[in-house]
Amino acid sequence: MQRLNIIKIPELTWEEGVKLAHGIVRYCYDDELPEIYPIYPLELYNTIHKISLKNPRAIVELMRILLASAITEAKEKGTMIKLLL
Repeated sequence: MQRLNIIKIPELTWEEGVKLAHGIVRYCYDDELPEIYPIYPLELYNTIHKISLKNPRAIVELMRILLASAITEAKEKGTMIKLLL
């Protein structure tokens, strides 16, 4: 019989969560953010952090879903954006 080991991962602080979400956007645009910011209003970062329950994996997944429309728009305009898989 195997034992189940539980690993506690500390929750992200508000600042860490917002930095992670913003870092994902910067990564997708190769640090060259467009004039029209892809996630607006900026208060959405706070909402993403709260919805994710301070979980980094959930933040990445929420950002992937939100940026899916930015990817579609970028293709229509002929610009490039990295995909988050």
